Amino acid sequence: LFPNLLSHLPFGPTAKFTLFNVLMRHDFEEKGRGSGAYPQHLFHGLNTNLGRRVRCILKHLFPVPKEETKRVVVWYEDEDIIRFRHHTYKYVDRVLETEEHGPRFDMLYKIWRGPLHEEGTAEVEWVFRPYMNTAYKRCFLSTEEGNDTDDEPEAGGTNAKKRLKGL
Repeated sequence: LFPNLLSHLPFGPTAKFTLFNVLMRHDFEEKGRGSGAYPQHLFHGLNTNLGRRVRCILKHLFPVPKEETKRVVVWYEDEDIIRFRHHTYKYVDRVLETEEHGPRFDMLYKIWRGPLHEEGTAEVEWVFRPYMNTAYKRCFLSTEEGNDTDDEPEAGGTNAKKRLKGL
């Protein structure tokens, strides 16, 4: 899965992710052996400055995929929680069929400006706290009007948006 910490050495910034609601691949119905192809990435939401920063961190975790890959990783924002889903797709009689394979998880995150060993003293760029929801439905990762239009394929996935219409 993911490491708990990611740092741009030697000077940061550093991102710390906490995973919850984790379902591993073997928790899903048996679907056979998975492909070893690198997945395409589809991002939904994540269109504020902070959202673009998180999107940049996440898309650089994986190598650039080939255009013809049938695997798609979906990252989407839901009330400032990042949700991860893994799908494969195929066309059957010109109809797109998707199938979720796992893993599936939700992520909370903290970003600070500085290297790993300075977590306690470095300037915190962002941390999600439950009591931040004092303003009803205030979102920091995306703007409400951008959620329907910001599906942006990343890392070589120029056709990922068209392929996942049914999700």
